[in-house]
Amino acid sequence: MANELKVQVMFTPKFHAEMAGEGIEYSWGFAKGSYRRKPLQKKRKRSDFEDLVDECTNVETELTKARIRRFSARARAYLCTYHYLATAEPTAAEPTAAAIQDNDQEKKQKVPMMDEIERLMKKFKTHRCAFDFDRGFVMDHGSLNPTSHTEIREL
Repeated sequence: MANELKVQVMFTPKFHAEMAGEGIEYSWGFAKGSYRRKPLQKKRKRSDFEDLVDECTNVETELTKARIRRFSARARAYLCTYHYLATAEPTAAEPTAAAIQDNDQEKKQKVPMMDEIERLMKKFKTHRCAFDFDRGFVMDHGSLNPTSHTEIREL
């Protein structure tokens, strides 16, 4: 079907939606967190709900350029990590995920192992996961408490 549509299908590791590109999962998580913290009164009528969704996804007050850049940087760090895992040559000190998988066939074939991903992510100076696993990162960059964080300066 992909050939008929003239598109390329890329398969990414399971449970890593942050690799969708340019931090879209972080942006969505931020908007979702902002929406959840709004009063129930604003969610009862359809027109109020639509206004609230527009408010939570507003590019001037909520999903600013600075926040999008931060979210994109984090997503790119994951892409770098997975690229490294896919292309790295195994060494005695640092076996790759494939080498670890070969040694652990009896275990549920974890590819790549979470410990290895976390270790590599530290090399890229960031942490993993989107809103559900990294709520602190996403919400710390929000307008929910603007005095609790520092923003990236607009260039």
